[in-house]
Amino acid sequence: MGLKPGIGRSDETADLSVLTRRVWAVTAEAQKRYSPAIGPASAIRYALGAMKTINASGLLVCLLPLVGCASTAARIRKNPELFASYPSATQEKIRAGKVEIGFTKEMVLMALGKPERKISRSSRDGSDEVWVYGGASGPGLGLSLGAGTGGYSTAYGGGISMDSSGSRVETRRITFNDNAVSAMEAAAP
Repeated sequence: MGLKPGIGRSDETADLSVLTRRVWAVTAEAQKRYSPAIGPASAIRYALGAMKTINASGLLVCLLPLVGCASTAARIRKNPELFASYPSATQEKIRAGKVEIGFTKEMVLMALGKPERKISRSSRDGSDEVWVYGGASGPGLGLSLGAGTGGYSTAYGGGISMDSSGSRVETRRITFNDNAVSAMEAAAP
């Protein structure tokens, strides 16, 4: 007895379940339409044509988590009075998503958004707060479809894999001292 999406499963698992069913439906249709006498090449052409739909669905599933990400413009719209109080040169830098030494935490939040994590650092020179920004590295979803023939039979198969660990790469560190940016580090391109 299988679980219904949303009951005892994460949304990612439910989405993968839907994609898996679509892959198997495509391969089953290919098996019905094309017998070994016609040849596996026809079945592969059919399956690859159907994969365009599945790839579009897979892309949609991958992009859904990004819907919640706020843009710089959206962050500015949340606090227009504060943004209007900044000098025009600072406003242009914030709109471009750039940060400079001396920016306040509020300016950095408008330009870059919330950091992935915050680190408190103490040294002989005093205390600092470091904001770490990052991004994903590598794809999180893989999709494959295959066909083969041998003897009197033809076989089709498909599979979906997902890396839920989500390895992250630091792209930027912003160091604050007394509520102002005192140092910046960025990953080399």
